[in-house]
This record gives sequence, C-alpha cells and structure tokens, in this order.
Amino acid sequence: MPVLYLLRHGEAETPYSSQPDRMRKLSPKGIVDIQSQAKKHFISYKGSIKIFHSPLVRTCQTASLVNEILDVEMVVQPRLVPSGNVDAVIELLLGVSHDLLFVTHLPLVADLASALTGKRFPFFPGTCAKIVRDDLFSERGELEWLSHP
Repeated sequence: MPVLYLLRHGEAETPYSSQPDRMRKLSPKGIVDIQSQAKKHFISYKGSIKIFHSPLVRTCQTASLVNEILDVEMVVQPRLVPSGNVDAVIELLLGVSHDLLFVTHLPLVADLASALTGKRFPFFPGTCAKIVRDDLFSERGELEWLSHP
C-alpha cells in the first residue's frame, strides 16, 4: 500500500514586520526538532520515496534536514503553501506507487490529513504523520502514527 508522510515544518523564527512570511527560517529549536523526527522515522527507511515541499524557506529547510537522512529527490511543489487547495494536493497522490513525504504548513497539513482519514489531528511545528492509503487511486487512508517532537 502506498504511504504518505505529512510533516509540518519545524518551529520558525518569530515573524518581523519587515520580513515577508515566505522568508522565515527555522529557529534553532525547529532545526533540532526536525533532525530528531528525521532520525526517529526515516533512519531505517528502505522504501522508495520522494519529498515534495512548499517553496517557503522554512519548508525548504525542513525538507533538506530530512533529506540528509533519506538522500532522495526533492521537488518544490507550489500547491503545498499554507493556503493550498486540499483537492489539488490529493491529485498529486493518485496513481503514484512510491511513498511520498509532503512538507507543508498549517492549515493545509491538518486539512489534508482530515480529508484522507476522516479525522482531525493536531499538527504542531515538526509533527509528522504516516498515512497508509487504501490503494494507488484512493483518496482515503488510515493514520498509522502521529508523532510530535
């Protein structure tokens, strides 16, 4: 069964009025939390996976930290921005046989998990979820685990 991992970016710097939101970087705590989550969930990963992440700086950093463990293809995906459309993101899953890791933001990450599983889950910075999809063309799946830093 295909697996989708959903990862909310790590804790980011406090926003400054002169700094655009898209440029916010991970805080030192955010970096440590993501490194910990990556080691916990992906150090022994043996499958075929591709990482998709939003174009915002904090998700690029989060994806890169996870990719230090996985060493796989990373793709910038504009649909994964905070205001992304859940249906448009689900379209990315359909027919894909390998596992996927989506690194994204609130509210999209929580809305996506809810659309796939029919349940609501809390997504704090650095939260990772593993959703096992019913089949390649299914828009539904079961939450296998949810992990907070």
